Amino acid sequence: MQSKWFIVLAVAAVLVALLTSSALAQYSGETLVTDQGYVRHDGGTDASINSCSSDATTPGPGGDDGGNRQANEPSVAINPSNPNIIVGGANDYCTVATFADAWMGFYVSTDGGATWVNSLNPGYPTDTSGEGQASPIFGEDFASGDPIMDWDNNNQLFYGGIAFNRTSPNPSGLITPTNGHVIVSTWKHDPVGCPNPALGCMDYLRTVIVGEGTPSAFFFGRFNDKPSLRVDDWTGSPHQGNVYVAWTLFPGGGLDQILFSRSTDGGQTFSRPIKISKDIANAQGSDIAVASDGTVYVVWRQFAFPADGVVDAIMFVKSTNGGQTFSNPQVIATIIPYDRGDRLDDGSSARDCGDGAFHCQSNFVFHRVATLPQAVVDAAGNLYVTWEELIPAADNGDTYGPDGQSRIVVTKSTNGGATWSTPVPADPQSVGHQWWPNLEFDKTTGKLVLIYYDSRADGFFSVNRPPGNKVDGTSSCGVPASTVCNILNTFVATSSDGISWSATQVSTQGHQPEYEMFGNRQVPFHGDYLWVDANGGFFYGVWTDNRDVVPGNDIRETTQDGFDVHQCRATATSPDNCPNAGGLNQNIYGFGGSL
Repeated sequence: MQSKWFIVLAVAAVLVALLTSSALAQYSGETLVTDQGYVRHDGGTDASINSCSSDATTPGPGGDDGGNRQANEPSVAINPSNPNIIVGGANDYCTVATFADAWMGFYVSTDGGATWVNSLNPGYPTDTSGEGQASPIFGEDFASGDPIMDWDNNNQLFYGGIAFNRTSPNPSGLITPTNGHVIVSTWKHDPVGCPNPALGCMDYLRTVIVGEGTPSAFFFGRFNDKPSLRVDDWTGSPHQGNVYVAWTLFPGGGLDQILFSRSTDGGQTFSRPIKISKDIANAQGSDIAVASDGTVYVVWRQFAFPADGVVDAIMFVKSTNGGQTFSNPQVIATIIPYDRGDRLDDGSSARDCGDGAFHCQSNFVFHRVATLPQAVVDAAGNLYVTWEELIPAADNGDTYGPDGQSRIVVTKSTNGGATWSTPVPADPQSVGHQWWPNLEFDKTTGKLVLIYYDSRADGFFSVNRPPGNKVDGTSSCGVPASTVCNILNTFVATSSDGISWSATQVSTQGHQPEYEMFGNRQVPFHGDYLWVDANGGFFYGVWTDNRDVVPGNDIRETTQDGFDVHQCRATATSPDNCPNAGGLNQNIYGFGGSL
């Protein structure tokens, strides 16, 4: 059995020395954030911590541990009080081996991103710690994800997300209560008391339910999703230290809306959520930006509803009283979005396609992507918003769409949203699709930094199909798939004015984003976002990466397409008995650099 515990012990010894040393130089380069040893927040251990730390593979029902499972939807935050302290998060599937669902991973670096130690946000079903069992979601929610995070100026990190049920049985024999809560956990970097040196002196304080869901069936009733979080960390702001959270409420009957809540006491309590999308329906995917004078902006995507004359657009509201009340929604721009879609074999619509029940009429394999905005404010009060915009192309007649090339654009307002500049592409290219931009501002250098995916390396790029696919619906990397598959890379662009940008590829190796690792190995999933943070003249970006996934064949299919992963099935109806053997080894990678 191969274990990562020896790595944890070695890193812990290094951390103790580093935490007592003078200021460190920031690390520059690419690192592996996940797939490290796991340390529980209190220094103890339990079944999930042990399993997540292990790469053991013992083919057979229940034989594998969880050290090589999927991770996606990463977030990252650099401590403004000590930029060497970086915390990351992700949907972490290492816990599937112990309680059959994913949880919010919690990752710490104390050397500017050079090395990482992994953990879990407390409150998971197998958590035997006193603090974990005191969490309001312990024993109530059996999965968590959509991680979001930000620091205040007092060494406190606020780590938000959603907690819900989709696998746990209801003791009554009726429906499983989904709950679907928005949560925020508070952590403190405490180098003096240092309760757990192996976790970089990060001290877990509490978890609070900010927005409550309902105990209905999954995605019926009130389900909260797609959260965002921002702390007012501007020195001199009248609302410095406020913690703001926004999210999408899916009421169960359409009319999705954006809710908002704030904390004025360091995350101990949050206000009753208010609806800030007001009379705008079909609202999803919010992001929060805060100006130095305390003004709060929230942006989101309005989805088209042709029957009512509603078009695709990027919307925003603002608050000048610390998030107590907001203006009426206004349009930033009407857009042509990059929303992937197709039709399943039965004719119903699909946002992602694969094999089996997920097979689509086009034969293409792809994970979901939809245009969602991100925003930030610079020191002068200029507001920047970025999203994916489609350059339309002629429809080729198949069921896949959209037809066209996706690019990242940025718009700027110098007057609090009264007017907006014409959106400009941050990195215009003649080939490849770009998606999932995330934007941040560094107060030290006055520079903006933007992270995004780009598929320009795909030798079979077409405006009429998803990246990684040939025209016949097989993988661009061949059949059987090559172990090195340069389809998708991560780029970072920087700017001093939001108009002129300089782009650099930060991933050292490309990957195939469409490996079928979900839905019983029949459909791909890459999460819904990337993340970047900047502080002290330094940035650190994180992304989901499939370079470590071991490709393979699926005996359930008569024809192989190159999108399948390594698995062990005795028969076509048997389960995969070696999920920890590399076929699900989706990881989070990161890159740090100077601005």
